[in-house]
Amino acid sequence: MDKKKLDFYFTLLESSILCYQHSITGLIPSSSKSSHAWVRDNTYASLSIWGLSLVYRKLPDVDEDRCRSYELEKCVVKLMRGILICYMKQSDKVELLKKTQNPIHSLHAKFDSTSYKTVVGDLEWGHLQIDAISVFLLILAQMTAAGLRIIWTLEEVAFVQNLVFCIEHAYRIPDYGIWERGDKTNHGLPELNTTSVGMAKAALEALTDLDLFGADGSYLSTIRVSLDECEQCNIAVKSMLPRESNSKETDAGLLSILTYPGFAVTDDELIERTRSAIIRKLLGRYGCRRFLRDGFRTAREDVNRLYYEPWELRMFDGIECEWPMFFAWLVIDASFREDFDDADRYMQMLQEVVIPESSHSFTPSNSSRSASRRPSEITTQVLSRTCCYVPESYSLPIDAIDAEIAHPHTQTRVPVGALPHIWGQSLYILASIIYEGLLLPGEIDPLGRRMVTEPKPDLSVQVVLVAEDNEIKQQLMEYQVEVQTFEEIYNEAGINVYPAKILGQLYRHLGACEKLSLSGRSTGEIGIFSTSQFYRLGDETLAFLPQFFDHHAFYLNLDIEFLLDCFRTCIGYLKHAWTSPGRPLLLFPIYRRYFRSDVIPTPLSSAIKKMASGYMNATRVILGTLRDFEETSCLRQIDFSESAQAILQRAKSITSCTSQRRMTLNVRTDSLTVDENHFTVSSGDSILTGGGISPVVPELDSFERHTMRRKSMALAHAVSLDLFNRNTVEWTSDNQGENNTNSSWQVEMDDPLDGQTDDDLTNYRLLQTQNEDLTSKASRLALKRIINPESNTSSTVTCQHEQSSTSRSHEHQKFDPNITYQTTDSNTCGGQQSQRSPSHLVSSDQINPTNSPNYSGTHSRRTSEGRSSTCGLDSTDWLNSLSPDQLVKRLRCTDNLAEQVEILGRLHQLCGLDWNTGIDPTQPATVRSLLKEVYERATQTTSWFLLRYTAGLLGKRADSLAKSLADILVLQKQVTVGLPPEPREKVIDAPLSPDQLCDLIQEACGEDSLMTILTQEILIYLSMFARTQPQKLENILRLRIGLIIQMMAAELARGLGLTVEDSLYALFSMRPIDTKRLLHNLLNGEDMRIVKTNQTFHRKSTGQPIKLINTTLTNQDNLQVTLDTISGSVKKRSTASRPLIASRKQSIVASVTTEAENENCQTDLRSLWSRRRKIDGALNRVPPGFYKRVYVTLTHMQGLSIGSLILSHNLTKEMTMDEHKFALTVEHVCTMVSTPEYRQLIIEAIHVLGSLMMHDVDNRIFIDCIVKVEDIVEKANNLFLIDQIKYGGNATVCCAKPMKQSGVTDSIPSNNNQARRQSTLTCNGLHNICQRFYDTPPAGKFGTMSYMVRAVSELLTCNKCLNPDKPLPINCNVQ
Repeated sequence: MDKKKLDFYFTLLESSILCYQHSITGLIPSSSKSSHAWVRDNTYASLSIWGLSLVYRKLPDVDEDRCRSYELEKCVVKLMRGILICYMKQSDKVELLKKTQNPIHSLHAKFDSTSYKTVVGDLEWGHLQIDAISVFLLILAQMTAAGLRIIWTLEEVAFVQNLVFCIEHAYRIPDYGIWERGDKTNHGLPELNTTSVGMAKAALEALTDLDLFGADGSYLSTIRVSLDECEQCNIAVKSMLPRESNSKETDAGLLSILTYPGFAVTDDELIERTRSAIIRKLLGRYGCRRFLRDGFRTAREDVNRLYYEPWELRMFDGIECEWPMFFAWLVIDASFREDFDDADRYMQMLQEVVIPESSHSFTPSNSSRSASRRPSEITTQVLSRTCCYVPESYSLPIDAIDAEIAHPHTQTRVPVGALPHIWGQSLYILASIIYEGLLLPGEIDPLGRRMVTEPKPDLSVQVVLVAEDNEIKQQLMEYQVEVQTFEEIYNEAGINVYPAKILGQLYRHLGACEKLSLSGRSTGEIGIFSTSQFYRLGDETLAFLPQFFDHHAFYLNLDIEFLLDCFRTCIGYLKHAWTSPGRPLLLFPIYRRYFRSDVIPTPLSSAIKKMASGYMNATRVILGTLRDFEETSCLRQIDFSESAQAILQRAKSITSCTSQRRMTLNVRTDSLTVDENHFTVSSGDSILTGGGISPVVPELDSFERHTMRRKSMALAHAVSLDLFNRNTVEWTSDNQGENNTNSSWQVEMDDPLDGQTDDDLTNYRLLQTQNEDLTSKASRLALKRIINPESNTSSTVTCQHEQSSTSRSHEHQKFDPNITYQTTDSNTCGGQQSQRSPSHLVSSDQINPTNSPNYSGTHSRRTSEGRSSTCGLDSTDWLNSLSPDQLVKRLRCTDNLAEQVEILGRLHQLCGLDWNTGIDPTQPATVRSLLKEVYERATQTTSWFLLRYTAGLLGKRADSLAKSLADILVLQKQVTVGLPPEPREKVIDAPLSPDQLCDLIQEACGEDSLMTILTQEILIYLSMFARTQPQKLENILRLRIGLIIQMMAAELARGLGLTVEDSLYALFSMRPIDTKRLLHNLLNGEDMRIVKTNQTFHRKSTGQPIKLINTTLTNQDNLQVTLDTISGSVKKRSTASRPLIASRKQSIVASVTTEAENENCQTDLRSLWSRRRKIDGALNRVPPGFYKRVYVTLTHMQGLSIGSLILSHNLTKEMTMDEHKFALTVEHVCTMVSTPEYRQLIIEAIHVLGSLMMHDVDNRIFIDCIVKVEDIVEKANNLFLIDQIKYGGNATVCCAKPMKQSGVTDSIPSNNNQARRQSTLTCNGLHNICQRFYDTPPAGKFGTMSYMVRAVSELLTCNKCLNPDKPLPINCNVQ
């Protein structure tokens, strides 16, 4: 080793960094003129000091060198401990930050280097910088692993543990980032930054099971990290790269996580793509720009204010300051990759921009060397050189700006900022000693983080089946698999098995420190990684069940098929994400509650056979016992809690005791008993588990529907409007078409427009646009008068008479509001006319009943089997007339579980959850406690409707709800809850705490408890897709859960031929697994066909046979969804089945279809593309590359008008093309289009316009006006109608018919367009677009895209925006 080189770098370090270190605090200020010491700068400064100390450690023979090694090591320790003391002085903020993640509670980013004190206020700086805390913890871990002792006491260990808690949720904490700015406009808006999340991931991995006392420590000084949180950070990093944040499409700071010290990215391809993006977009002659349009220290920056106006960001394009320190980072990166060509190139560029100091002269080696040489083979040839200092950045003089913009990277820049720049100087010294071969990469990376991209061996997942009792064990032994009971596991292996929540309780004591007022881990969330390993507590070995098996947490876990789906997902998840030593261990408990008879449920038996075969979900699975897996699994110590034994003892006592109800309500169960000899389903389950919908018992059904009508009126209204258009189109087709043979369908759909004038239809269309709160009693009564005014009196009397004659007698008859719905007489409750009463929902605040059209022709007009909606409306008001005392009396005597729930729901509304009903004189019987009892009963009967409604009343939430939201947001998606439009629909674009999220959902859904709880469900399902199948959410930026629920109900109504009320009832009564599958198919767009088989079962209370319709939905993955409905409660529209998703390929389900079924299939095929556009519009799906096309389009025109909003040309001045914020802005404007299918036509028009502009590489097009996208769509529709007239298309029976009669063959007169705008189309097409155009495929000569291209070409011709000297050919052929 060349001693002269080493002495040179020591002198350089001493003159540029160590000379500024404070002799008492050890902190290094930013310059000699300031006492402010930045945490990040000081941490990176420690790297060069530590690196040089490691080099001197290699020279033990000379006393002077040993002295320097010791001195440098102590300087490092002093510096790191200085940062630690600054942080520990803010331990109160740590306690608040880990709980709230509020920026006001964040640790400060800079301190006084002379006193450890803060230098600015909490709100005077962007202090929330996760990457600064993380890089400190990361370097602390590396130095500790190398042998330095920085942590001295257990209080300091506890504090570091709490710092871990602060950063473990980095994937959902927007902060100010590595540049302390947040959004690049510097308005103080925090963002989710990739550098922060990546550095937090690196720190968490480095600290996992690290003993901060080194070889002298124990389990008390060991840091514990949640690997589940670490993996969440990993997912976030992968989804965000190469982007830094919403406002920065890339950032040079990403080098800190691509290479040393972070090494946070495990995918080589992603690393290369990100590095290439940085070099391509940010690299210059003097260094790298931090990010595009960075105005910091440029000549055009207004120094009198800290922030920028959005429009002025364009001024900084191409003139951003260049930072030399990134050359040093690129040298380090190339050296770790052993790419010596890149190392030589970047070192040469670095040497050209550092500023020499002539007062120091030394003899270093030649900087040029062969690319094939390793760092240890450096030539010893020496030349003279001087100390060099790295400036902070280089800026363009104002007089060179125009020349630089015209010819990039040609002008001379001048250094600005600090000299030397502590951060950059340290990286320069570190890069130099690594480049010279004085320090090997492995020496400064003792934890081996540089090897994170190394391929891992194939992983096997260990599975242990645990039976609740010996009887279940004997049944499982038939499958020739090893099964043990909980008792046998303890007796044979001495291992205790506990629920996951017990592990969460233990971890709550981790990091607690009384002296520092630190309480430990603030969250009890336990992920699958934490439960997939053994734990050691004293002499006891513990194992934990996965959290999703806890049925007390949320009702989703009562569905065995949903549990199995979660289990399969976890197996696949562990396979690709497991990084701990040993193999992952999964316990699968088999409880008695999974069984509804003495037979093992078919899904469970199939899953056991699959596991026994050795593979599940494309993963190798090993079945065995816990004793077998003790030596091959990961084992961790949890002896950190003094109260751990008390927690375990309490858990054992709770498990051993028999749960008893505090009070008992009289519940009649005979109505729930069925004759299973007459009941079969495709899955082989019993009645209470088989099928997608809970078994419908009339006594329960009437109250459940009563509940739904009272709570879910807004959702029913939205679904009604969604279905209205399609029904009228099918009516038009079937009645005006020439070859209509389906008479039953014709008769059924003939009523909607019968006898209605154009004015009536126009008025009704106006009613459809109302968006008011529809849950009040007045609205319901107004609705009744509007939809059926002629029967308001007579029907009510008839209904009341029928109720009294058919209701079951009861001791307290005056309180009994039951209405018997199971009638077969078509004249019941107002006769046949009352049967047609719709479920349309309109607000009484915006309509006049006397002037409203007498219209009843929507899809939801018929109620189930003879029930009139008028009766239903009357019945919904019975609770409003009862006082709380009367409700309690009714509650005492009723034996109907659904009625009990409805009464308790009304009491909850009137008196609150904590009101004492007085039912039990010995102890308080609050509404909450009674609802909990009813909830437990509902779990036993598996009534999914009651479970959802009761869970909503109790305000239950899934334990993983906030985590589920974060899983979606880390994929750079937004989520909305509630039904459109805004402000009722709430947008979520940042992670929320569980309480905040539940409150927001409650606010968006109002009093609709069913909608509230289903929103949670959909959020959980979407998060499962986000983790395991993120490709399903591609090209979707905003997931609108309210609109998705609306679309699911509409698809059930279309597919099964149900009324609106029945479709909602079916949706709320579906098993969780079937709800997830329905959502899966909506996201997939895969083929699906419905196969119906009529079956019956008998209710023992009456012996009346009830037909069951077993409906199996099968897609191309052979995924089955069973929907069990009862014909007495769910009315069939026709005898043929209808697909939920329009078929594009031949279904894999083989079925014999009749001629009538073929006719209906043709009807569905006609609406294939209309439904496809409706679904894609509801999902907000856009074509690939759509936002880039919009950006290019805006550069060629003044703006795009969509509805009442405008996408201005100025957006290109504020944002860059790949900026995520630009995509979110475009998405927000497109979301304002209320109709999903029309939104998709708008998207198609913009896509065509953008494709044209992207081919205009010579900028021959510029439209000096704002283009109305609706005009393009309307023009395309007109061209479509003209072609329909020419070729005799289907539109000639609706929109093209008057044009054909008028002799229009080439263009539509403007007065004709105006007339069409002022009237309702015959086909009832929305936004004056023919419904046939909605149903036209995009591709082909007569596809919508072809018409869009022709419309755009006419637009360009009319606006004369083409340069006549340079014509632009437009190809109208669409492949």
